[in-house]
Amino acid sequence: MKDQKTLYLALGAVILIVGGFLLFKSLNKGMMPQSSPDKMQEQMQEEMSQEMEEKEQAMEKNMEEEMMGEEEMADSIESVMAKAGDKELVVDKAYLSSKGYIVVHEAKDGKPGPVIGNSELVEGSVEGVSIMLKRALKEGETVFVMLHKDDGDGEYEFPGDDAPVKTADGKVVVKKVMVE
Repeated sequence: MKDQKTLYLALGAVILIVGGFLLFKSLNKGMMPQSSPDKMQEQMQEEMSQEMEEKEQAMEKNMEEEMMGEEEMADSIESVMAKAGDKELVVDKAYLSSKGYIVVHEAKDGKPGPVIGNSELVEGSVEGVSIMLKRALKEGETVFVMLHKDDGDGEYEFPGDDAPVKTADGKVVVKKVMVE
């Protein structure tokens, strides 16, 4: 929000500077008809108003496009740090389109098995999420970091109603992680 205000202020300043420069340039070239100062001021205000309106429309369009981009983001797990000996796993970056949990599963026969840890309730773009584990990680082992949706009660329950998040094509959102 602070960045948007700064952007608006900067654009406003640019518009005023450009408007003043164009007015000065046109006055020096004799492009503006000789008229009363009131009429000149009125024309200048009208031109600046029109320019500002065009800039505002362009900014609104850009903001709408950015917001649509956020709404269209897919559930994902981008980066995970897992170190041998730690009883904690850090998810550097993930995105959940609705409230849910980031869950760590042990590997069982090369697939996600029992849960060994889960995050607090999270939503949206999250970074640096620390997940406490039931046991220390072992070097060379594989764990699966998976997104689970909340059933609305704000408490993680699995097996239960807090099922894994699936993509539009029915695939579970999961990241296979090798412990270093």
